[in-house]
Amino acid sequence: MAKNKYLKESIGEVDIDLESDDFEYDESSNKKKESLSKISEEYLTGRHRYTLEKSDFMLPQIVHLVRQQKWFNAQPNYQRRKVWDDIKKSSLIESLIMNIPIPPIFLYEGEVNRYEVMDGQQRLSSIVDFYENDFALSKMKFWTSLNGFTYKKLPATIQRGLDRAKLSSVVLIDDSFSSSHMKDNDIRSHVFERLNTGGIKLNHQELRNCLYYGKLNDHLVELSSQQLFTRMLRIPPHDPRPDVLSLALSENKLYRTMVDVHLVLRFFAFYESKNIRGSVKSILDNFMKNHRNPSVSDLKVYSNVFNGTLRRVHTVFGQNAFWIPKEIIGREFLSRPLFDAIMVAMAIRGPGAFTGAQKIKIRKRLITALRSEKDYEIIVGRPNTSDAIKLRIDLMSKIISAS
Repeated sequence: MAKNKYLKESIGEVDIDLESDDFEYDESSNKKKESLSKISEEYLTGRHRYTLEKSDFMLPQIVHLVRQQKWFNAQPNYQRRKVWDDIKKSSLIESLIMNIPIPPIFLYEGEVNRYEVMDGQQRLSSIVDFYENDFALSKMKFWTSLNGFTYKKLPATIQRGLDRAKLSSVVLIDDSFSSSHMKDNDIRSHVFERLNTGGIKLNHQELRNCLYYGKLNDHLVELSSQQLFTRMLRIPPHDPRPDVLSLALSENKLYRTMVDVHLVLRFFAFYESKNIRGSVKSILDNFMKNHRNPSVSDLKVYSNVFNGTLRRVHTVFGQNAFWIPKEIIGREFLSRPLFDAIMVAMAIRGPGAFTGAQKIKIRKRLITALRSEKDYEIIVGRPNTSDAIKLRIDLMSKIISAS
């Protein structure tokens, strides 16, 4: 049984459970034939049957298609954030100049001539950014003479060479949606996850962004971009223009890996103690799955609770509320367990002002707890289990509420 369980987990989710009756040996040949017949029928009817078409796009075509968003959605909700810096973008452009083969992009055609990018967002964004002169080539290894050039400043011969360069694509068309138990969005997310099992592995939050995208996911992203929150995490501010990403923000590790969104999710998932059971991953996954598309009124409640709690935390603990001070273990670092404890405990405590004397006492009690080996282990040092989360929230509640 253990080996079967491990095998199932190691290959990911599949349509047929390896521990189901369909795969158990039965001495009755009739039952066995029925089981095999059922499997064959399921395969022939096809839960998910896809058609693949291969196409080549010239770079100017790509730029045109991406600009015309009604035809080419370059960043659907299940995609990760833009994370390539100018050096990596330049390396791609250099490869295109040298006519070095580039891995194909994967597209999904849900409607005729309307594509969504399932894999290849970074490559497409880099090409569009270069054609729009948003960055200059840098640290090129072979064409060093082109360092500092934007597309507009390139010699005409090189511009024409780039204009003739092509990027291959694999277009996936779903032929079985009408007979599928999965919704169209789920099919795209499902395939996107499979495509990203190699290469740069997605972390858990990036996968949630793919698998459970909806109104809640959009709201988590929105809350994570607020100025007070980014300041407290030491993330560069977001540009008010939704399509503009500063270099500083694109290079910030917390932003690139969606740690900011992950922290907001942790707050909501741990806010009600009844949710805290099982592994942390399952707690977070279940919250996103069960609250995927909240009502407008629920989203407003989420905003009020999160923003109100964050402001009170900032008022009491200051700008560095979620950072373990250097004086504790010799280095300063952002602590997710400390974030969980402070935010949830403050939310449980509810609204209400603190006097100046109360704030000083609370901060002193926290420092005392962090200096205590026993309390430090509860707040920061224990593994992220449901019991550990409850303990640290309980301890922080005592630190905040003690007279």
